Amino acid sequence: MAYKYAISFRIGAGTHGGSTYSERYASFMEQVRKTGAWEETTSFALIVSDETLESLVTRLYIHSKFNATADLMIVIDIERAVAVTKGTVEYPHTLGLKLNKLAQK
Repeated sequence: MAYKYAISFRIGAGTHGGSTYSERYASFMEQVRKTGAWEETTSFALIVSDETLESLVTRLYIHSKFNATADLMIVIDIERAVAVTKGTVEYPHTLGLKLNKLAQK
């Protein structure tokens, strides 16, 4: 089954976990691009994938240099208004009010 997702992210400045901002950004976008993403705007992509929401977030995290202590991603199933985040969300309550379900990993 194909799912439709929106991916929004912020890569923190500086070197974290031995990887620079540029390295983390490039490796994260490499994983996003594997989905055939629309990515004309900064730090946002729309994709269609056979991966579940949780497996997509896990792949983006595990197979890139994303650092959850410095970086933030939210992947939203745009048809169900369900999302998973990785990293520190400063206002989780406000974000959660906009969605049917929010899971922070």
